Amino acid sequence: MKLEHFGMAEPGDCRLVFTAGAEELAAAVAQVQAEPDAPQEEDGLLTEAVNRTILGGFSALYEQLVQEYHVVPVTDPDFELLAVNRAEGFRAGAQFYALPPLEVGAYTGFVQPIEPHPIRQLTIELEINRHHGDEERAADAAGKAALRQQVAREIWAQRCAQAEQRARKELVWQLGDAVKGPLPKQLVGRQLFCRAAPVQPEPAGQWHQL
Repeated sequence: MKLEHFGMAEPGDCRLVFTAGAEELAAAVAQVQAEPDAPQEEDGLLTEAVNRTILGGFSALYEQLVQEYHVVPVTDPDFELLAVNRAEGFRAGAQFYALPPLEVGAYTGFVQPIEPHPIRQLTIELEINRHHGDEERAADAAGKAALRQQVAREIWAQRCAQAEQRARKELVWQLGDAVKGPLPKQLVGRQLFCRAAPVQPEPAGQWHQL
């Protein structure tokens, strides 16, 4: 899987296009066809093969992109299939939001909510596929469920940390030239509530600026 294009439609609105060749697609098609409940129609077969290819290969591409462009994602990517055929492979797009580049203005007293983004099942499956493959294959049904709960908790902790960082950035973004005076080197919160949550959590508490 290769990155074809990356850019921002506006600050923080990240768009990318990536491709997978015919060999990658053919391998995924073969895996799907080997299963007893494989789709019989061509469209369904290719759709399942594309999804499987993205599930298995997108994480590495995504991590490379984040490191190369120094972006801090705050949402999961949403995918769009742009073109697919057996002779050439497929071409797909993805969109996610990241912290926008900011310039610090002045200092005021705002209250900014910390809102961790919900965790989608695809995110959990990607994480398990990348870091817990052997463990997942060796587990029984109860073990697989427990593993997914564990991974969901770990991802949620990361989301809480990202949400705090995003809230700090949002506060800086809002400051602008509202008042005169220096901005502290680091905005410090007095109250931060980030509770444990299931796969589809609700927003956490609020960060109150000093």
